[in-house]
Amino acid sequence: MELFSIFGRILLKDNGVENKLNSVTKKAEETSLTISKLGEKTQSFGESLSKVGKSLFTHLTLPIGAAAGAVVKFADKSSDLYEAQNVVENTFKKSAKAIEAWTNTTAKSAGISKTSSSQWVGFMGAMLKSSGVSEKAAANMSKNLVQLTGDMSSFYNISTSDMWEKIRSGISGETEPLILAA
Repeated sequence: MELFSIFGRILLKDNGVENKLNSVTKKAEETSLTISKLGEKTQSFGESLSKVGKSLFTHLTLPIGAAAGAVVKFADKSSDLYEAQNVVENTFKKSAKAIEAWTNTTAKSAGISKTSSSQWVGFMGAMLKSSGVSEKAAANMSKNLVQLTGDMSSFYNISTSDMWEKIRSGISGETEPLILAA
């Protein structure tokens, strides 16, 4: 009987342990479900964050790329103007300042940018001076030809760049581009 009593106590204690084990198992299952749901929510949040990141990247990359392009373009235009002014200064040593001041007005008076008018007057002045024309005469002729470019481009409704090429070609001895202008 004592053996039966010991066996009964073991069973009762065993039932308590079994209940505890069942309780622990149930809590583990609940925790597992909670962790699984948390994992799903974390994955969903991660996907949403990824979409936001891609969207931000797309929306920021375009403006940053455009801004960088604008900076490069600005630097190129600044370099072109500097080079053109350098040609003017070296070609028209005495009258360079007056010509540079004149190029500030060509956009309004002839529809030609400061850079283009500086490039064209410098080119024409260098060509005329190398042909033996005096600096003063070369400066006046060059300015008049640049002004003529603006007037004729307006009259014939073509770009100032195209008209300049026709006039420059004519001065250089090529007659075909001038015929196309008329």
